[in-house]
Amino acid sequence: MLVSESMKNIKDLSVSQKAVIDFMLVEKENLKDMTIQDIAIKTYTSPSTLIRVAKKLGYNGFVELKEAYLKEIEYLHCHINQIDANIPFQSQDNIMDISYKIATLQKETIDDTLSLIDHDTLRRALNLIKTTDMIHFCGVSFSHLLGENFALKMSRIGKKVFISHL
Repeated sequence: MLVSESMKNIKDLSVSQKAVIDFMLVEKENLKDMTIQDIAIKTYTSPSTLIRVAKKLGYNGFVELKEAYLKEIEYLHCHINQIDANIPFQSQDNIMDISYKIATLQKETIDDTLSLIDHDTLRRALNLIKTTDMIHFCGVSFSHLLGENFALKMSRIGKKVFISHL
């Protein structure tokens, strides 16, 4: 889940903690140059309140929360598009508009995925696949179908995949 979504959905906040969340959601990129003390002053709270907010969101401290939030904002600005992936079509769209939107979403998905791949993590995954005799897979619904496809592809390179059926 996105940091901003977590911030909007967090429950059991005090008034001062809510003020910190609201401030962060409004100020966004401006947070980059602010210290924990600056934010505490501007929200009429204390630095410990900011730390408690970070802990409630699952971070070790406020600096970690701020860095993750700023990284998310930067990512979203770089990957913004004109097509809403949740509701890509309008009732007035013709079949060519729909085709274009599907193709655009597929391309953007591939580009986003590629930008998120870390070389070292990919290398570790490859090494795990190379050194294992059996790969176990468990999935439900569409994920199960993807697992079947994965098993077929792995069989072509001589790897066995055991798929658990729920």
